Amino acid sequence: MRRWLLVVVIAAVPAPAGARSIIDIEIARGSHLFQEGKYVEAGDVFYVRGHKVLPYDRDAPVAIYNAAVSYELGHRWQTAIAVYEELLTNSTREFREHPYRLSALRRLAKIHHTMLEHRRARDAYLELYRAAAQAPKLGTQRLPDDPTFAREAADALYNAALEAELANDVSDAIALLSEYEHVETERIKRDRAVWGIALLYGRGGAAPQMAETFARWRATYGRDAGNANNVVESYYRVAQGWQRFPRFDDARAAGDAVIAEWRRLGARPGGSTARMAGEWLLARAETAYDAWESLAPATTDKQIAAFTKRMRELDVAYAEIEALDIPELALAARVRAGDLRYELARKAVDVCTPTPCANVGIDGLVGEARSAWTRARTAALRAGVGGLWLDRAIAGMARTFPDAAEEPLTPIVVSTERL
Repeated sequence: MRRWLLVVVIAAVPAPAGARSIIDIEIARGSHLFQEGKYVEAGDVFYVRGHKVLPYDRDAPVAIYNAAVSYELGHRWQTAIAVYEELLTNSTREFREHPYRLSALRRLAKIHHTMLEHRRARDAYLELYRAAAQAPKLGTQRLPDDPTFAREAADALYNAALEAELANDVSDAIALLSEYEHVETERIKRDRAVWGIALLYGRGGAAPQMAETFARWRATYGRDAGNANNVVESYYRVAQGWQRFPRFDDARAAGDAVIAEWRRLGARPGGSTARMAGEWLLARAETAYDAWESLAPATTDKQIAAFTKRMRELDVAYAEIEALDIPELALAARVRAGDLRYELARKAVDVCTPTPCANVGIDGLVGEARSAWTRARTAALRAGVGGLWLDRAIAGMARTFPDAAEEPLTPIVVSTERL
């Protein structure tokens, strides 16, 4: 939600001509109470003053506005709402065309937001949007400290969309943001509007619309300065959306796009884009590992050579993940380094026992697996990460160090189990 800079200055009531000294004294008294921070008392004085003058008096709207501001600052929000609404619903020309009308709408919307009345806040912002858009045609006077009417209208429409989102009315929020995109004149804000629409589609579970909107965002704004990482994130969010939909082939295609875009940017380790790419690199490697692990044990030297070659290829894939400098992903990669060697030893044991194989040493593979699991456990505890990947490392150590078995650990900070 955009935060309005609230600089409160009581609307000045111009001194009327004629003998109205009693009313002038009341205005001075209300202003004095306001300056002393006695907002409720000041509101009472201003409100009474606003109803003492004739209905067509041009100072009445200012007095009523002052009363509403005073009640608002005195945290008499329900009273302030009632007085603001009295000011806004008065159909006389003095009230309808008064320059403080836009400020009253803005403050009324803010009160509803503060009270978590998001639908009412949305309605107030929409009324502010319409009033600001029509103000130039009506010849409404703009206050010196107020934004331009065009800026007021655009901001009000944006805030209305945010209030609709906070009210959990996703379809309304999407419609309002779509309208805001065409009203807004600043490119960066139109950029954020389209991005917000895509996120709202994702929140509502509309993966096809989210994918389409992100594609439109990339085509229009993806090459703008500062948006390179956002392009990677857009593919990542689309992949997540397809997973929940679920359409797994589309999710994998979007995941491949995450990796490709990250590599196009230089494949830098660390940071959010490395994490996004790393999750899909791990998912890709896990699919290959599961296929390799499910193969039956070797019965010939040729099969052992093929298994060994495939293990080396998977080693390269997991080494790339480990190099990303993401502790949770590095833990998974180190655990799999041990699993690869132990699994190769298991697949080759029937062929290489009792006669040793020329290129495969069973004891050496088991020792390497044990070293990889130990390294994974040590690094994970040092980095403060855990979960089932750490439990797997400890279980692997228990297989190769039966006397040093430990109880599996519960997650410490984060886990990669859901990747």
